[in-house]
Amino acid sequence: MGETSCLLCDHDEGDLKRLAYHVRSEHGMSSREYTVGVVCGGIEPRCQECGSETRYIGFSFKRFCKRHASLGFAAGGRVGGMKKKTWNKGKTKIDDQIIARMAASFVGSGNPFFGRQHSEATKSSISETKKLSIDELSSRITARQDLELLDKASDGSAPTASDIVVRCRACSLTWKTTIRNVTVEGQLCSKCNPSGSVEEERVAKFVESLGLEVIRRTRSVISPMEIDVWVPHKRVGIEYHGLFWHSGGIDKDHDYARDLHRRKFLAAQAAGVRLVQLFSDEWESKREICESILRARLGAVSQKFDARSCGLDTDVSVAEAREFLEANHLDGYARSRARLGLRLPDGRLAMVLALRVPVQKRYGNVIEYSRMACLRDSVVRGGASRLIAASCRWALANGFTGILTYADLRLGTGEVYASNGFRTVGDTGICYWYTDGRIREDRFKYRAQLGIPEVEVARAAGVRQVHGPGSRIYLQKFEDRPLQHS
Repeated sequence: MGETSCLLCDHDEGDLKRLAYHVRSEHGMSSREYTVGVVCGGIEPRCQECGSETRYIGFSFKRFCKRHASLGFAAGGRVGGMKKKTWNKGKTKIDDQIIARMAASFVGSGNPFFGRQHSEATKSSISETKKLSIDELSSRITARQDLELLDKASDGSAPTASDIVVRCRACSLTWKTTIRNVTVEGQLCSKCNPSGSVEEERVAKFVESLGLEVIRRTRSVISPMEIDVWVPHKRVGIEYHGLFWHSGGIDKDHDYARDLHRRKFLAAQAAGVRLVQLFSDEWESKREICESILRARLGAVSQKFDARSCGLDTDVSVAEAREFLEANHLDGYARSRARLGLRLPDGRLAMVLALRVPVQKRYGNVIEYSRMACLRDSVVRGGASRLIAASCRWALANGFTGILTYADLRLGTGEVYASNGFRTVGDTGICYWYTDGRIREDRFKYRAQLGIPEVEVARAAGVRQVHGPGSRIYLQKFEDRPLQHS
């Protein structure tokens, strides 16, 4: 019998890889179990020098342990750190049967998996074997000494390598992260190490990947305030707002300035700087949309279309609009009375404009833009103007006297509305959400109830306020000016 023959059933598989598959499928044993139980008679070989465990490889065990590997080198003919002769030196699969057999086992019909596919059951089984145990996750994290792993993931389930919650041993701050961020990227506690964050660095590296020069954490542009990522050639600043450090106000945190983001916006506007302000939950959960916004602000989109080459769709379905906005708008889908769109020649949506009846009635019988978005990493030249014109015609036909819209000052100032017949009628002032340090939630979720003021409801829920610079309000009343839309 050859070295590739099964000692249990005398079946010759031809190579060791096929033998391992045979042993597992036919006899329910791993190759190691087979080697110890059958080849070695139930006694696992140990180091010939000290008797400790040795490394298993290819149906055999090393003769010496790692500490005494030098004895194995000497027995194998090493002199001065080099082998006298390598068994396969200068040989190829053409002139050596062993190499030829090894090469054949990895390609074509020689591969035991050739012509087969995994079932859903085997995929699930393989996935389970690759998962790290809770003990292994914990040991990798506690090796850092400054962190500890909590026993529940962010959704309350058992933690996995891609969804863990860790706690800083020094200040007890907890946050959601991944095993790679902690063990490979060296992620630090943001409270104990406030000089910068891993994600802020990733924003800077993304901008650099577009071929643009970046200056990190500069105070020379809107002094004395700091800009996290400054792109001088585009006069664009990018702020990455980690929700833990940029929230407060519930417990009279005197270090928290509720108007900071507003003041930064105003200082940037006065300096002729376009400032983009992103929150950490947006960057973590909607990275592609955030990157698309940055590409658009930096003039680095990869696709450009002309509105005149697009078809106008005045009745986009709710389902299609929802799918498009969830994939392309930072705030996702919102309720709408009507949905207009521009379609590319292949039928795909390139832009969507959604309209709704506003809650605010102070501006009369007007319709409001609830969402307007463009296909990610794209720009449709003239697209906004064409959709605005179409929305005016729709509003007139449906008895509305004007259109109301808001421009989120974190991302822009709404110049497209000013250039299409809208006038500025106000400013919402500072806006706010509530956060637990990981995600933001609408402030109405924590409104006063049963005589309990909002601040007490929020404190009981363990959330704090996080503020934004607000929005600019634009209005177009049809009687103010003749419509010039076609």
